[in-house]
Amino acid sequence: YDAPASRIAKLENGVQTERGGTPGSFTSWTAPTPVAAAASWDADDVVGEDGASVTAWASTDGTKSTTTAVSGKAAPKLAKNAIGGHAAIHFTSASKTALGLAKGDSPLSGKTSFTAAIVWRKTEKTPSGATLNQPMAFLSSLQSSGTQPYFVLGPVSEDAVCAVYGNETKDLSIQVRKPCHLADGEPHFTIFSCDGSGKTYKLMTDGVFFEGSLSKVSERGAFDVLIGACRKGGTTESVFFDGDIAAVRLYGQALTKAQMRDLGEFWAK
Repeated sequence: YDAPASRIAKLENGVQTERGGTPGSFTSWTAPTPVAAAASWDADDVVGEDGASVTAWASTDGTKSTTTAVSGKAAPKLAKNAIGGHAAIHFTSASKTALGLAKGDSPLSGKTSFTAAIVWRKTEKTPSGATLNQPMAFLSSLQSSGTQPYFVLGPVSEDAVCAVYGNETKDLSIQVRKPCHLADGEPHFTIFSCDGSGKTYKLMTDGVFFEGSLSKVSERGAFDVLIGACRKGGTTESVFFDGDIAAVRLYGQALTKAQMRDLGEFWAK
């Protein structure tokens, strides 16, 4: 997706370094092969004219799951050649667009260890009301109550992406901040991994990496995944994304640092 090579850097002791290389460099210019996802969506696989409503987005591998327009919400639009020659799905908060993956088809159902990854681009300024426990959500899932987030990913400012894990009491709320520049009209990738057994998390945006410990592991059941939206309490979607989403991958396991790096380099190249 043509993310600049300078973005693919890991933060180690305050210094950006590339695994096995020098600051700002890649180990090679050959894209690594990422670990296979349990379910994967790529906008290039959506058939339709530019601007057409996307009422179904089929997974390209893994479970062959299909996301569909959420009941009572508008369908997002297909944007051809949107990101580096690749297609994307365009979401708008004004129209309350969202796609949902039914709990029976979700590889995250019942999992306390998981990884969620996404290629995205903002097209509107982050709302001033966005907070650490209510980012402008581009990917989310519910926990077993069915009304509280299990995790939410999304921009919380013009230079920060937030991962919220657990309910509104925020079992975890972590940001990836500068050197991210999220309002530049360029594509970005975010990967969030949670290890329920080890009670650890890892969050990466554009190669900037954070990790830490969880105070507890949130209760997990079989509940829906939402693309382009999340619920903040209640049973209906209430927070929406403004921008393009080109790819989504879900894993029923916690990826390692190396596996997250490989996926990021794969998308960047």
